[in-house]
Amino acid sequence: MKSKWLKVACAGMVVALALPFVPACGGSTISNEDTVLNLSTGDLDGVFNPFFATSAYDSAIVGQTQISMLGSDDAGENVTYGVNEPVVTLDYNETSYRADGTPTPDGSSNGYTVYQLVLKNDILFSDGQPLTAHDVLFNLYMYLDPNYTGSSTLYSTDIQGLAAYQAQDPNATDDSLDSINSTYSTLAGLRANAVSAYVNPNLSGSVWRNYVSTYNTNRLNLFQTFDEENEGADLASQYVEYGEEDIQEDIQAVKDQFREDLGTVYNGIDMTTYQEDYPFDSSQTWQGFFYEIGLIQRQYRTVGGVIIYDRDENGKYIIDWMGNENLSFTNDAAGRSAAIEFAYEALCADDSSVSNILSNAYTSTGDNMQTTFAAEDREYYYGAVREYNGGRNMVESISGIKILDASEFDGETQYAEGEYDMLQITINGVDPRAKWNFAFTVAPMHYYTTPELNAAAMADENYEANFGVEYSSQSFMDYVRSRNSVPVGAGVYQASTINDQTLLWEVDENGNQTQASQDSWQTVSDGFNSNNIVYLIRNDNYVTTGGNQQEVYNARIKHVQYKVISSAQIMTSLQGGSVDFADPQATTDNSNTVASTPSLSEVTVQSAGYGYIGFNASFIPNIYIRRALMTVMNIDLVQSYYPERFSEPVYRCFSTTSWVYNNDQGVREWNPESYYGYDGTFETARELLYDGGCTYQNNRWYDEDGQPLEFTFTIAGDTRDHPATNTFLNAINILEANGISATLVTDARALYKLASGGLAIWAAAWSSSVDPDMYQVYHSESRATSVLNWGYDAILEAPAEYPIETNIMSQLDALIEEGREYTAQSSRRGIYREASDLVMELAVELPIYQRSDMYVYNNTKIDGSTLYGQPTPYASPLSEIWKVSFIEG
Repeated sequence: MKSKWLKVACAGMVVALALPFVPACGGSTISNEDTVLNLSTGDLDGVFNPFFATSAYDSAIVGQTQISMLGSDDAGENVTYGVNEPVVTLDYNETSYRADGTPTPDGSSNGYTVYQLVLKNDILFSDGQPLTAHDVLFNLYMYLDPNYTGSSTLYSTDIQGLAAYQAQDPNATDDSLDSINSTYSTLAGLRANAVSAYVNPNLSGSVWRNYVSTYNTNRLNLFQTFDEENEGADLASQYVEYGEEDIQEDIQAVKDQFREDLGTVYNGIDMTTYQEDYPFDSSQTWQGFFYEIGLIQRQYRTVGGVIIYDRDENGKYIIDWMGNENLSFTNDAAGRSAAIEFAYEALCADDSSVSNILSNAYTSTGDNMQTTFAAEDREYYYGAVREYNGGRNMVESISGIKILDASEFDGETQYAEGEYDMLQITINGVDPRAKWNFAFTVAPMHYYTTPELNAAAMADENYEANFGVEYSSQSFMDYVRSRNSVPVGAGVYQASTINDQTLLWEVDENGNQTQASQDSWQTVSDGFNSNNIVYLIRNDNYVTTGGNQQEVYNARIKHVQYKVISSAQIMTSLQGGSVDFADPQATTDNSNTVASTPSLSEVTVQSAGYGYIGFNASFIPNIYIRRALMTVMNIDLVQSYYPERFSEPVYRCFSTTSWVYNNDQGVREWNPESYYGYDGTFETARELLYDGGCTYQNNRWYDEDGQPLEFTFTIAGDTRDHPATNTFLNAINILEANGISATLVTDARALYKLASGGLAIWAAAWSSSVDPDMYQVYHSESRATSVLNWGYDAILEAPAEYPIETNIMSQLDALIEEGREYTAQSSRRGIYREASDLVMELAVELPIYQRSDMYVYNNTKIDGSTLYGQPTPYASPLSEIWKVSFIEG
């Protein structure tokens, strides 16, 4: 919006006159101004906040309203910036230095790397306010705050001064920061235990009081330690003990979080996944929802210690409805709310249920409350420290993050003093992923922070201590979350309603814009996501995000609507014209439907990820047994699930879209073959089993300890409709025929179990990041839950029991660390190829397939020539949505 429009809007003269927008339909003329572009989406969590959106569906919608610091080229190899890109950065440079300060083109693990990003002038958010260096810093300090719990992993970058800022200790190290984090995790656990014990009628009051006492002692110790280290401080005398009233408040907080988490589970239900094996009605989402949270379950019996799920004459599981078979809830918003409320009342009948909720694996409430408790304890302590320090943090900023004048830019272009601002970030050593972490979106500080913090930041012209973020404050983060229902940014589109209403803004006595008016915000909040439709309208300021108006301009199509469509109905919706563009599953049936429907066209792109079978060494500690199992896995059978053009075998732990496979010219040169090979005769497996000390007696195989070999293969999900099913079934036949018991099960909670390393053998898929860095997934010191999948915790705890694995992991760690010492792809390719062979040697992951994504659009409405010309895993057909046009007329 322009300033003139702001004054009219603030006079309250627009909303009252707004008329509903009626999209063109039937025989109406199609035009970019009046016709809606209808896109499909799955069930939404409604978290339309760039800081906290986690689901892919929510994030896609938020993405339409935001711009990033940097972009990516089609191959996902290099960052993009400049006047031809709708990003914040005009110019970019990164330089590595040795410890003595001399530059080095290859980087130095003992040195440091400096990233410089020159910021464009004149970018406007959709509300007409300028995007400045203050907004950039606000977003950085949001992502790097200790109490930030969103999905960004920017904190994993070793920025100079970050540990000192997060620990509020200028002498902090990574180890001391870990110790602080551990302290708050312990406090959160004690608090959760106190709540659980308090509501447990079978425990005496002394139990919860002991937890409370220990909790208070440990928390008070933080205050006492500060007093000892800071002369004149007396924080301990101000300490207020946690008590019974606080427990009662926590009980209510758990209940509120549980209700919210039930909604998240409901939104994740896809009834198509139950069609093959369950007698559920696909129009009754509540049935899948109830199954996921344990209100109904499969009937089972135990035979010889093995759980068997009974099936009926149609091959469907027999369901124990637990008295709920006569219920019915509609699939609209009202039915969703009713089903969630029914589940809440059933599972949270009284306070005593809170103990089960905190430990229940069906929702993430336990983990969420642990995070909340830790955050609140941080806020309490650091708030006291800040008060002692005159309202200022002990460490006010991150030393490695600065706003400088672009005249200090070290790249090829020279800028005059005062012409542009420049963000400079300095990291320790070398990190090839860092530039991708610095491609964060930039949301407007004036909208997401409080008016007081915004004013303080804007007044801090030297960018020294005020960044719009209240350090380590849970209440501040809750304030930012209060904006969850309406996103604001500088993206192609902005939030609107069916009546084309957008946010209207208040101004102060000097005519400066402040916050969205409450009436306006409530109107858009209510109407933005309404009746399973999300409404977006063109952002008329998007043209300011580029510089070259031949490449970056305001969207051609004015109106976009995201419609919640179940995956089972996507093709029908495309055929009927209620959806214009969608990404259904890449299956033979869907492809045939497109081919037989003249109005539809298909675009296929390889996915940035791959499918795999995992083997947990804590459940199968004998490496020779794991290797033997891999030899009976026929991954070619995956091709019977996906059409040939939608899938190909993959033999190493990288998506085939990665540059690891290519030479410097981008041409594929590395074509690894199957590491263990498939042997349906069982001969190779037999040799490996004997090598591992196994024995064969009375037609049965036994491990080195004399225990019979028995395995359970798990499909992540509720159905056997999975690419790996045939591979598993074939392997089971081979194993059973040769004296090894094996069973195939489906498990809807598999992904939750993987987070704690709770499965022995399973099939799942990775979504690969742009950079192929292997640290998070395969390094022994990774903090990611993925290493629990492989059984790294068991190996590290008892290395003497895993001598082969320990040796391999040592070599693997060294290669992964070496790969991080370079930024040039040519220096890293060979390292990662060698490291991927070690992953195969370790026998914890068997890559099996690389699939493709399918995009389908209405070719009688969308001008196919305006879609992105050559889509890649990193650039979909709608990646330049502002250029997309209808066939007008």
